[in-house]
Amino acid sequence: MAFLEHLCLIIPSFLRERVPVHLKREALNLIGLIYNLKTSKGDFVHDRLSDGLMNLQRQYFPIKTKELKRNSNEYNNFMIIIEGYLNLLVLSKNLKVS
Repeated sequence: MAFLEHLCLIIPSFLRERVPVHLKREALNLIGLIYNLKTSKGDFVHDRLSDGLMNLQRQYFPIKTKELKRNSNEYNNFMIIIEGYLNLLVLSKNLKVS
């Protein structure tokens, strides 16, 4: 199994609900680095990881940011996920991140 295929199998486990948000942010950073690469099977990494990204989006979005209390755990977690998604956009240089 090629390295990218292995990453595509491992990364979604870091995007699950019970994983700490700091690990989710680092997984998003890693996705940003490999987002536009092709696997040895000819498909793009972003196609293989879209389900995991959609699950993560369902966990945190839509959220009413006005209801978040500054410095609460929910606020801090939301900000970490936003930072991760922004890093994903910057690293992948792709505005169509799902």
